Amino acid sequence: STFSEDLKELEEKVTSMVEKSEKRITVGKQNVTAFKCKICGKEGMNTDIKRHIESAHMEGLSIPCNFCDKTCRSRKGLIDHIARHHKR
Repeated sequence: STFSEDLKELEEKVTSMVEKSEKRITVGKQNVTAFKCKICGKEGMNTDIKRHIESAHMEGLSIPCNFCDKTCRSRKGLIDHIARHHKR
């Protein structure tokens, strides 16, 4: 499978583990519906909950860096790694 297929599959898996919450949260000046981790009930913004699921509940993730031989345990980890080590 290709890297982009793997990431698409990861996104679908993570998305399937998120649900809308009953709670509303304030983001900036907006009051929005929160999202919830189906596994542990953690609530927050959709992107934060997806990031949480990926780092806390996904075992054995290994996402390779395109610029060196490092692998990261989450997409956020990869983004941070690239920003830190491969700035142009």
